Amino acid sequence: MGSARLNILFLLLEKVVSVALVFVCEGIIARNLSSTDYGRWLYGINFVIMFSAFSVVAGAEVIVPLLVRYKRARWLIMINAFYLRLISGILAYFFLWFYVEIFIEDELIASILKTAGLILIFNESFAVTVAYYQSVVQIRKVSVVRFLGLCVRLVVVYMWAKLNWSAYYISYSRIAESIFLAIFLGVLWYSAAQGRFSFRFRVNIATKLLGYGLKVYPAIVLMYLFQKLDRVFVERYFSLD
Repeated sequence: MGSARLNILFLLLEKVVSVALVFVCEGIIARNLSSTDYGRWLYGINFVIMFSAFSVVAGAEVIVPLLVRYKRARWLIMINAFYLRLISGILAYFFLWFYVEIFIEDELIASILKTAGLILIFNESFAVTVAYYQSVVQIRKVSVVRFLGLCVRLVVVYMWAKLNWSAYYISYSRIAESIFLAIFLGVLWYSAAQGRFSFRFRVNIATKLLGYGLKVYPAIVLMYLFQKLDRVFVERYFSLD
């Protein structure tokens, strides 16, 4: 079986297993929260996911073709894309925090947004590793790491329910998953570089990445907004129950 077919198979298996694990996680959360608090949780986490659109400055749509075309410069492309995404993630989290302080009065929703919002800093920046493995058509290792990340989320959710912790702590399941993914995607990146890993920031490369990224940035933002905006509006303006 060719690499492309194996990648497709792993992606399909990952999707099926991911849906199952997310279903179990959300089932545990729903059973241990009141209907109103679960509505707050859904509103908060969907708002964070929607806000993550603003942290994707140099998306995979830009990076993958460049990694395929410029193989000799791929590690410089990756590290500069990482810096751009890290900066945009930090800015996105800053604006999210500002929004919460100004507009959110509900304490639980504010806590969810501030804690779960930390994934904005980690998720997209370390996703440059995913772009690399997409460019070389070897997504299997990434699929395994993402599966284990969901397992970490499930373990934290199970502990939260078993120990009867407050609803304020459920967001830590997402942070634990995000940190796990950041660590092991970083390990995959370093191992793939085989001694060619570089921390060098190149203004010319970063500028080109930013220029390419801004061309597709509005479309990416709209895609994220269309995916979650309806959920956020329904939960915010109708009922959290």
